[in-house]
This record gives sequence, C-alpha cells and structure tokens, in this order.
Amino acid sequence: MKHAYLIVLLLFCGCTETPIAPLKPATSNSDIPWGGLNVETRGATLENSTQLIVLLHGYGAPGTDLLPFADHLAADGRAFVFPAAPIELESGGLAWATSKSEFETSLKSLRSLI
Repeated sequence: MKHAYLIVLLLFCGCTETPIAPLKPATSNSDIPWGGLNVETRGATLENSTQLIVLLHGYGAPGTDLLPFADHLAADGRAFVFPAAPIELESGGLAWATSKSEFETSLKSLRSLI
C-alpha cells in the first residue's frame, strides 16, 4: 500500500483552549517502535490508511497540544501521528533539541519513525 506523507512542523503553542496532558519523552532507541518516541495516533488505522500526516509540536509544548488538528483535518484513509519530542525541559514542556547533538538525535528518531 502506498502512502502519501505530509510532515508539518508547527512552531506555535496554545492551539487548544483546554490543556491536554503531556506525553513523556521516551528513550531514544531506534529499535523501539516510532523511533523511540512516544506518540499519539488519531484517524484511520495505519494498516487502512492512504495518507499519513505527522505533526510536530513546538518548543515547550506538551506533545499533545496538536491533537485537535486531527478532528479538523480528518478524512477517509487519513492517519495522524503526533510524536512527543525527546527532551524534557525544566519548565515541564518538551523540545526537539537544545543543542546540535540533540538535534541530530531527534532527527535520527524522526527518520526512524517515518
């Protein structure tokens, strides 16, 4: 089955009126499903999907703040994946990277996820 891939990087926070509990970062290990990242999925099951949309949250976001977009962008055969960044910030949010080495690690995890 062929999939059309769309990866969207959204660099804003607070797209929902009610806070959603954050996903906690997972160990970055390419042998773990989803590239070692914790994810939430919505929409069609991956087995039945014709499109896969991966939405990446912004710096300091909880990893679940973009879940409402699945409702707004829903369509038959469209699956959504919302990975949580692997770096936990002191403020309680998550980040994809705060250094070049963390950026490389996150990039590797995202490539493995896809």
